Amino acid sequence: MWGVVPRDLKPSAEYWLGTNSKGQDVFWQATFAVRNSLIVALIAAVVSRVIAVLVGMIAGYKGKGTDRVLMFISDCLLVMPLFLILVLLAMLVRDKMNLVTLGLLLAFFGWAWDARVIRSQVLSLREREFTQTALLSGTGTLPLVLRSTCPGLRRSCSPP
Repeated sequence: MWGVVPRDLKPSAEYWLGTNSKGQDVFWQATFAVRNSLIVALIAAVVSRVIAVLVGMIAGYKGKGTDRVLMFISDCLLVMPLFLILVLLAMLVRDKMNLVTLGLLLAFFGWAWDARVIRSQVLSLREREFTQTALLSGTGTLPLVLRSTCPGLRRSCSPP
C-alpha cells in the first residue's frame, strides 16, 4: 500500500528503518522480503535433500549401471550454468511462478552435490566388514540400513 505512513522519514522509534518516498515503512518491506526468502529456502532445502538422499543411497547401494546413470545425471546438473537456466525457466513459467514453484525449481537443480556426498558415504559403509558379515548372516537390506543409521535401533537390535 502506498501513502500509509509519512514519506521520507529518517529511522526513529516508530519507523525503525524509516520510510521511503512512496510512504511505505522500510522495516516491514524488509520483513516481508525475508519471510518470502525463508519460504523459498525451506521448500528448496527440504525437497532437494529428499532427492539427494534417495539418489545418493540408491546409487551407492546398487552400484554398477544404476550408479553410473544416476551419477551421470548428477554430473550433468553440476556442470550446467545454473543461474542462466533458472532465469530461462523462470521466464518460461512466469505466469505460474510463485514461491512454491520457485522453491521446487531451485530444489530440482540443487540436489546433485549432496547426492554425491551421500553416495560416497554409502559406498564406504557398503565395503566395511561389518556390512559384509551382516549380509552373509542373513540380515536384510532394510534392517541393515536402519541399524547402521539409527543409534536407538542399534542398541535395541544388538544380539544379547
